[in-house]
Parts: sequence; structure tokens; C-alpha cells
Amino acid sequence: INLVDEARAEEFHDWWAISLADMAPLTGLVMFVIVFYNSQCFGTYRDLYNHGNTMSGSIQDLAMRVKGLVKIGTMRWDLLRHLLAAQRVFYYELQKDEAENHGIQ
Repeated sequence: INLVDEARAEEFHDWWAISLADMAPLTGLVMFVIVFYNSQCFGTYRDLYNHGNTMSGSIQDLAMRVKGLVKIGTMRWDLLRHLLAAQRVFYYELQKDEAENHGIQ
């Protein structure tokens, strides 16, 4: 091992050493970015959750109306089966749109 290289390595290390005082402005910036990102993620989740609950409530309301109006069990099930399938497809499509709006492929 060459002593000249070790001395240069030590000098390089001392020059690039980072103290906690140097990190203080960066820490504030990182915390701001983390809080902002979490806020955006929670807002997206809350919107998707509210859309899902609204769709579920509408389906339940319609199911009660169908139950009262249609007396034949198989016909009632056929109506609601397609309605529930449409809700699922719409929910997945809504998730896809939300993901694309936020740059997720």
C-alpha cells in the first residue's frame, strides 16, 4: 500500500465530511417534501374512498327498490348481478383514471 495514496484518501475524506450543521437546511426540505407527498397520497385515497362509498350506497338504494318492485327472485338477481358487475368495472376504471392522473402506469 502506498502511503501517498493513503494520505490523499484521508485528505479527500476530510474535505468531503458532512457535519450535522450542513444537513440542517436539507432536513427541513426533506421533511416538507415528505409531508406534502403524504398529504397528496391521503387526498387521493380519500377521494377514491368517498367515490367507492357513494357507489356502494347508490347500489344498496337501488337494490332495495328492485327488491320492492320485482317479485320474481331470479329476475331480481339477474338485474342486481349486472348492476354489481357494472359497479365493479366502474370502480376499477376509476382507480385506473386516478392512477393515470398521478403518473402511475
